[in-house]
Amino acid sequence: MSSTSGLSSCCISGHIHDGIPTGVVEKIGGLDVYVAKPEDGSQSKTILFITDVFGFAVPNARLLADDYARAGFYVYVPDFHQGDSFPSSLLQNVAPLEPEKRTGLQAASDTEYTLLYTIPWLGQHSDAVVRPLMDNVVVSNHPSFTTEPEFLNIAKPTQINVGTNDIFLSNALIAQIKTDMAQKTHVPYEMNVFEGAVHGFANRGDLTNARQKAIKEEAFVYAIRWLNKYLA
Repeated sequence: MSSTSGLSSCCISGHIHDGIPTGVVEKIGGLDVYVAKPEDGSQSKTILFITDVFGFAVPNARLLADDYARAGFYVYVPDFHQGDSFPSSLLQNVAPLEPEKRTGLQAASDTEYTLLYTIPWLGQHSDAVVRPLMDNVVVSNHPSFTTEPEFLNIAKPTQINVGTNDIFLSNALIAQIKTDMAQKTHVPYEMNVFEGAVHGFANRGDLTNARQKAIKEEAFVYAIRWLNKYLA
């Protein structure tokens, strides 16, 4: 099992969600990929779902992908960790995606729309993993290891969902990012701030806790609205 050395407790903690994933695992571009399909099988709205440090095999990521599929999206959840989830080195040193893997993922959809849904790590890893695959729109839930300049490079419609108690994103940085993004009038953006929410609230909160469950569901609704808005 991968080492968790160097990761904070909030980054490697959380709750496993109940449920049985309904998608399938396919091999695409040399990567194992969990695929969740909408009822009509249409790929006209496609999401590339980048997981947190726990990877693509945990139920939480797959169940959330299934939720998006039920909302009409065709969802790919690649095993970018390639079987070695949540080592600290993954968060600090992400190598650029190999061309054959990148091409395979881009070619998997038969539509011009390839969307990106990131769970936590938008910031430092955008050049290595995110930007080569990004096409239309971004949703980022509780990004980590992020600095202000990285948000200045955003060029696609971007929604960011963060909590006021997130150890990786201070309230001062949240306020500064809001100010910076507001000045980028040519790039649509939205930042939703959830009072009291901690890192990981959108995908590994305690669903027996009414407040945590409500925050997770609210972030999901915001994401659906944002994605649909830029696919109209």
